[in-house]
Amino acid sequence: MQMVLESFAQLQAEYDVVIIEGAGSPAEPNLREGDIANMGFAEAADVPVWLVGDIDCGGVFAALTGSLDILSGSENARVKALLINRFRGNLSLLDDALVWLEQKTARPVAGVIPYLPLELPEEDAPYRHTTSCISHLSSDLFHIAVVIYPRISNNDDIDPLASEPGVDLRFVRSPEALNPADLIILPGSKHVISDLKWLRANGFVQPLQRHLRYGGKVLGLCGGMQMLGTVIEDDRVEGGSSEGLGWLPLSTTMRPEKTLLRVDRPSPRFGGERVTGYEIHHGQSDAEDTLFPFATCSEDALVWGSYVHGLFEQGGFRKAWLAQMGFAAGDGRDQRQRTTASLDLLADALERELRPELLAPLLQRKQAR
Repeated sequence: MQMVLESFAQLQAEYDVVIIEGAGSPAEPNLREGDIANMGFAEAADVPVWLVGDIDCGGVFAALTGSLDILSGSENARVKALLINRFRGNLSLLDDALVWLEQKTARPVAGVIPYLPLELPEEDAPYRHTTSCISHLSSDLFHIAVVIYPRISNNDDIDPLASEPGVDLRFVRSPEALNPADLIILPGSKHVISDLKWLRANGFVQPLQRHLRYGGKVLGLCGGMQMLGTVIEDDRVEGGSSEGLGWLPLSTTMRPEKTLLRVDRPSPRFGGERVTGYEIHHGQSDAEDTLFPFATCSEDALVWGSYVHGLFEQGGFRKAWLAQMGFAAGDGRDQRQRTTASLDLLADALERELRPELLAPLLQRKQAR
């Protein structure tokens, strides 16, 4: 908590307004002790709270009123307004319910934010990719399957590919769901050896081999690339070594020292297109000088691996690489452009829907001190 409060103080000194986003529900009795992300932090930092409910999940009125009932007396008093998020349909249908909610809770409803088609990073919750409504059977699409093992990390590496028009990207948890696929991605992992064992135990190896035999392509990102090598040795990090899948000519040793590296340089292999991102990994792979930005296993270039997170953020590089994968219709937009467009869409909705008189005291607070 002390470290979090110190970071908060630094932000307050630098910015006029600081918005603190909670994590999950603020009213979990089993998590109250030691809470540094929700009401525990709000109490320690002495900040006002708006309680936000997701109406798209259903039961939003019960969730809001029930959360207030569960909060302690001081936490309850700290909640100054309620906000309903991701509403679909005619807002007038909510009129009576909103009046009831304000009367029931003695709090104003700050606004109702509509459901928006946002393309924003979701590092630990890939909801957009699990709810795709694109037909997976269309031959006009470039099909990408991303294997979701239990300890997947850095899901936002996938976002730039999922945002490409003409790409059908889906997350899969069983080998039966791999097809159809032009490209299969093994993403990052918080515990590589455990997730590699999971792949084997759940029958993914043979379907992946068949995919390669018929000319399909495989991409491993960070931990996924380590799985594609010949062996993963462990130096007191993950609790055991393992043979790799053997499809990339590299071996990896998990070491206690973590590699932390920013990446921003051209890629001669792809016409000098700029590659940006970062590396964060325990594993050290041999022949690392040859890994930028990819390692490949054969002249037919069916298996690829990279340590770079955020690899596909730059539109020019992504378009060039996808063309080599067999998809020549990439739009070449930088992911930052897509993200900024979504943030603008969200900001416009907030400006329309939020009650400014409820925001004003928050925006003036720093000036009043």
